[in-house]
Amino acid sequence: MRITPSLLPAALLLTLAACGASMEAAPPASGPLMLEELTVQPRGAQQRQVAQQAGLSLVANDLPAVARTADSMATALGGFVETSEMRGDDGLRMVLRVPAPSLDAALDRLASMGRVRQRSIRRQDVTAQATDLDARLTNLRTLRDRLRAHLSQSSAVGDLIQVERELARVQGEIDALEAAQRGLQGRVALSGIQLDAERPQVLGPLGLLLTGVASLIGKLFVIR
Repeated sequence: MRITPSLLPAALLLTLAACGASMEAAPPASGPLMLEELTVQPRGAQQRQVAQQAGLSLVANDLPAVARTADSMATALGGFVETSEMRGDDGLRMVLRVPAPSLDAALDRLASMGRVRQRSIRRQDVTAQATDLDARLTNLRTLRDRLRAHLSQSSAVGDLIQVERELARVQGEIDALEAAQRGLQGRVALSGIQLDAERPQVLGPLGLLLTGVASLIGKLFVIR
């Protein structure tokens, strides 16, 4: 029987449903094979995944030495320097990536290089996001396998074009989600540290005088 173009989508969906019968229960014949119909069984309790981002601000005399120490420390811990920027002679900014279990030790080592002005750690629980990505990828891969199976069995030109178009769309979504998953896994495995360091200010005679005057004036208003 010759299938007209207007009946191709319905014929394709019915065939896909039949191909998937050996894998799991087929969806109702009256409706299309949709991504939402492919459900994933829960895996039980999942270990929580946490992404960490730290910040450290220092005052140090030797900024090049701070940069060298930070670079060698990150490498020794199994991490790397993401960015490094010297701002003139008086400022340094670096972004480091270090293994999550070594974050506190890395901050302690960097803090020993000067006087700490500010130190912070922000932690974000990304367990739900990771679980959602995993479930969506499982669904899409199952659908992709069904499409490939149908493609290998089909001989009608119109049917092949329809399946190839849908297969390309599904594969594009898989590629995008896999990239997002790798990025999230990287954030969990390697914690970020933004390091800002600057040289101490050296006041001249007039600066010292004004600082002393300002201190005396302040004590006139606040005793303790």
